[in-house]
Amino acid sequence: MATGPNTIFVLDPVAPPPPMPEAKLAARPAALSGLRVSILDNNKPNAGPLMRSIRDELAARYSVTPALHLTKRSPGSGASREQLDQLVAGSDVIIVGVGD
Repeated sequence: MATGPNTIFVLDPVAPPPPMPEAKLAARPAALSGLRVSILDNNKPNAGPLMRSIRDELAARYSVTPALHLTKRSPGSGASREQLDQLVAGSDVIIVGVGD
C-alpha cells in the first residue's frame, strides 16, 4: 500500500451485525369481527394518525373494537414492560408500525 502526502486512508468503523435468533410471526386470527385492536405508536411523526386511520378502517370494514393507543417514549426505544403487559391484556390484535 502506497503512502505519502497525497494518500488518504479510509477506515470502515461498521462491524457486522450480531447474529439474531429467528423470529416467528404471531398467529393470525381467522376473522377480525369483534376483536379488540390496539396501537403501539413508535412516536415518529405521523405514526399515530396513520395507525389510527388503519384501525378506523378495520373498524368500519370488519367490525373490530378500537382498544388501546399507547405511545413509546421515543422512536429508538423499546416499549416498556408495562406497555407490553397492557397491550397483551387489552388486545386481540396490535398494530405496530412507522409513519414518517
